[in-house]
Amino acid sequence: MVSDEVIDEAVRRIARSFSGKELLKIGNRSYENAFRYPESRFDEDDPAVHVLRDPSKVFTDYAMIPPSYLVFKYADRYYAKCGMPEKAGLIEFSGGDASEVVQSSLNSLTPDRTWKETVVLKGYFDEVGKIVVPSYTEIVVLGKVKTKSGLNDYQFDLCDVENVEIHGGIIDGNRSNQSAYRPTIIIRGSCKDIKIHDVKFQNTYYCAIQIMTTSTDVEISRITCENCYYGIGADLLNTTDLIQRIVISDLIIRGNTNWGINIDGKGDLRAKDIVIKNVIVVDPSKPGIGLNGVEGGEVSNCVVRGSSENGFHIEACYGVGLSNCFAVENEHNGFFVTASPKTNLSNCYAKGNSLRGFYIANGSDECELSNCHAEGNGTCGFVAYQSHRVKFTGCRALDNGWDGFATAGTDPEPDGCTFVGCTSRGHTTSGYYGINLLRGDYHIVVACDLRGNASALNSPGANNITANNQT
Repeated sequence: MVSDEVIDEAVRRIARSFSGKELLKIGNRSYENAFRYPESRFDEDDPAVHVLRDPSKVFTDYAMIPPSYLVFKYADRYYAKCGMPEKAGLIEFSGGDASEVVQSSLNSLTPDRTWKETVVLKGYFDEVGKIVVPSYTEIVVLGKVKTKSGLNDYQFDLCDVENVEIHGGIIDGNRSNQSAYRPTIIIRGSCKDIKIHDVKFQNTYYCAIQIMTTSTDVEISRITCENCYYGIGADLLNTTDLIQRIVISDLIIRGNTNWGINIDGKGDLRAKDIVIKNVIVVDPSKPGIGLNGVEGGEVSNCVVRGSSENGFHIEACYGVGLSNCFAVENEHNGFFVTASPKTNLSNCYAKGNSLRGFYIANGSDECELSNCHAEGNGTCGFVAYQSHRVKFTGCRALDNGWDGFATAGTDPEPDGCTFVGCTSRGHTTSGYYGINLLRGDYHIVVACDLRGNASALNSPGANNITANNQT
C-alpha cells in the first residue's frame, strides 16, 4: 500500500520537472500534452514510477490556456495543480476532503481581481461538502460532484457575488442522505451577472438552483434536472427583495416531486423581466412552470406534460406573455391564470388535461388569447371566471367534455368578454354549448364557427352582441 505522502511527492516531482516557460508554451498550444514525461527520469524502484506510471490519469486538458487550478482525484486523494504563471505546474493543495481542496483553490485565486479566473474539477468527486464561490470565478465540472451525506447545506453557495459561471458535468444531490431543504446551488444576497449552464442535476433534496434576495442578470441554460425535488426556483423572503432580468432557457426537467420551475415574487410584483424559453417539464407533482408576483415576464416554446396539478400556473402577475407553449395531460388545468391582469397567450395548446384547457380566473382582467387551441380537456376548453374584458381571437375548442368557451362566476360576474373568429366544435353532451355566456353582460361574439355542438350559443345576459356566427 503506497502512502499518501509518496503520492503527494510523486505528483509534485513530476509537476516541477517542467520549467514555467516550458509549461506556458506547451499550455498555450495544447495543455493536454503538458505533462508527458519519460519514465527514465525515475529509478525503477522509485515509488513515483509505480504510483504515476500513467500521467494521463492525473493531468488532463481543460482548454488551450491552463485554468488557475486543476483539481483532480488520484487514488483516494484530491490534488489542486496551479496553472498561474508564478506557480505553474505546482501541486499547491492536496488532501482527502474534496471540498477543502476546492475551497483552498478558490481562496487562492488572485485577490481583488476584476477578471474571471477558472477552477476545473475533473473526475468523480464523492462526499463533497459546502463550497463558497467568490466573485469573478468560473467553475468547470469535468465529471461528477456528489453531495456529502448529511451535509444539509448548499453545495455551491453564491452570496453577494458577481461574474460567476458554473458549468459542465453532473451534480448529484445525494437525496436519500439529506434531510434539510437546501438548494444545491444558491444565488442569494446581491448577486449579479451569474451564469449556470450545461449541467445535469440529479437526486437533489430541494431545488437544483434557487435565486433569492436581490439577484439580477442571472442566466440558466442547457440544464437537465432528473429526480430532483424541485427544479429551478426563485423565492423572495423580505418585502425589500427584488429579482430581475432572469433568463432560463433550454432545460429538460423530469420526474420532480415538486415544481419544475417556480418564480415566486410573493404576489407583490417583486420579480421583473423574467424570461423562460425552450423548457420541457415531464411528470412533476406540482405545476410544471409557475410565475407568482412577476411583472413583465415571457414564457415561450415550453412544454409541460403529466403534472399532478396545473401545467402552467400564473398567479398575481401583471403583463406576462405566454407563446407557443403546450400543456398536455395534466391533472388540473392546462393553463391557469389567476389574479393576473393583462396576461397575453398566443399560439398555446392545451390537450387532454383533466379540467380546463385555459382557465382565466379571479380578476385576470383584460387578458388576451389569440390562436390558442384547447382539445379533449375534461371540462371546458376556455373559461373566463370572474374576469372582465377577456378577449379570445381566432381560438379553437374541439371535443372538450363540457363547453367549448364559457364565462362563469359571480361576485363579480365576468363582463365585456369578446370572442372573434373562434371555432368551437364537438361539445355534444346535452346542456353544454359551443360558447356559453353563462354569467355577465356586454359580451361580444362575432364571426365564430359554432357548428357541431349539442347547442351553439347561450347568451342570457343583458346587452350582449352576437353577429355573423355559424350555428
